[in-house]
Amino acid sequence: MDLVSLLFTYLGLYLMNGHGQPALLYLVPCTLGVTVILGLVRGELKELWNYSPESSSATTNLTGEA
Repeated sequence: MDLVSLLFTYLGLYLMNGHGQPALLYLVPCTLGVTVILGLVRGELKELWNYSPESSSATTNLTGEA
């Protein structure tokens, strides 16, 4: 997906006659879009949106600590 974002950036540069445009204008929406879509597909969007380190037990389970 980063490739698509980069292509959008180059397209923006081309359309603006080579004048610099902020890459974040294209990169951030594509990156966040992938995150939101994967969250919806996996059914984890609510957990992602309401994330807090205190309530996350997945990290401690992966390291083997209780």
